[in-house]
Amino acid sequence: MAVVWLTNFRGDRALVVGGDSFSNDLVQYDDFKAGPLFRQSSLTPFSLKLDSFDVKFETGDVQRGAARQFKAVVTVTDRPGARPRRETLQVNHPLELAGGQKVHLIAWGYAPVVTVKDGDGNVAYSGAVIFLPQDGNFTSAGAIKAPDARPRRLGFEGFFLPSAAVDANGPRSVFPDALNPQLFLNAWSGEPGVETGQPESVYSLNTRGLQQIRNPQKPGQPLRFVLRPGYIQKLPDGQGSTQLDGVQRWVKLQVGDTPGAPIAVAAITFAVLGLCLSLCIRPRRVWVRIRSQQGRSTLEIARLDRAEGRAGLPDDLVAVVRDLDLAAPDPAVRTHHDTTSSQETR
Repeated sequence: MAVVWLTNFRGDRALVVGGDSFSNDLVQYDDFKAGPLFRQSSLTPFSLKLDSFDVKFETGDVQRGAARQFKAVVTVTDRPGARPRRETLQVNHPLELAGGQKVHLIAWGYAPVVTVKDGDGNVAYSGAVIFLPQDGNFTSAGAIKAPDARPRRLGFEGFFLPSAAVDANGPRSVFPDALNPQLFLNAWSGEPGVETGQPESVYSLNTRGLQQIRNPQKPGQPLRFVLRPGYIQKLPDGQGSTQLDGVQRWVKLQVGDTPGAPIAVAAITFAVLGLCLSLCIRPRRVWVRIRSQQGRSTLEIARLDRAEGRAGLPDDLVAVVRDLDLAAPDPAVRTHHDTTSSQETR
C-alpha cells in the first residue's frame, strides 16, 4: 500500500466534442494529484483527440431519463511519430496505454457554443463554454467571460437547460437529453481590468470590479434573458451582444497509474490465504516432562488443542506414547483431563 501511495498519480482533463485534443503533460491537466515519489518523466508521452461522444437515454415510462449508453470515440497517438489509432472509451472500459497507464471516462456534460461581441462590434469571445451539471436532468451552471471586450469588459453567468420547461417553480430541465436547449443568463460589465496573472475558476464569474447590467424596461431590475440556438441578445446602452450558436457535449477523462498495485494485490491475496489456513489447520501444543522421585523416573506428556474436547486428541496422545522408545515395552498410561485448560495429560 505504501508503494501505491508513493508512486501513483491521477489527472483529470475536460474535452469538448468536435476536435479538442490533449497531450499527456502536467500543464494540460485541469486537476492533478500524485504521490511524493512521482516524477514527470514517468508520464507516457501520448496524445489524444476527442472525435465524438454518443449518449442514449431511456425514453419509456419506466426509468425515464436513465442512462443507457456513454461512448466516446478518440484518436490516440501512443508516442511522437507513432501511427494514430482510433479507440472507443466507455464507462468501466478504460483505454490502456503503454507502460500500464489507463484513461477512464468519468463524467460528461454540455458546453453551449456562444459568440460575444463588444460595444465596438468586435468579437470578444467565441467558442464552447463548459457548464457543470447540477442534477440528474443536467441542469448546468457556468459562466461566460469576455475580458477583452471594449470599451467595457463583459461577463455572463447562469444556467443551461438541455430540455427546458418553465412552471410555477421557475425554469428547469425535465430530461437529460438536449431536446429543448435554452441558456438563462444575467450580464455584467465593467472597466477593463489589469491582468494579474492569478488563476481563477473558469466555471464561475468573479464580479469584483463589475456592475450588473440593468433592464431598461424594468428600472432597478437586473437584466435577465434567455438564449435559444440562433437567437441574439443585444445589451442596453450599446454595450454589445451575445448569441447562442449551438450546443456541444464535453467529457472528463482521467489519466492514472498505480505502479504498486500488483504488490498490493499480492499482499492482500497472501493475507487472505493465511487467514483461511489459520481457520482450517488444527494447531496443537505438546509438552514433555521427566521427573525423578525416589529413584524412579516419571515421563509426562501433555497436549493442548485450541478447540476443547475435539475428537481424536486422546487417541493421538496414546499413539505418541507408544511410539516412544521407553525402557518398559508397555508403559502404564494414566489419564487426567483438565477442563479449565483443555489439557490432556498422560
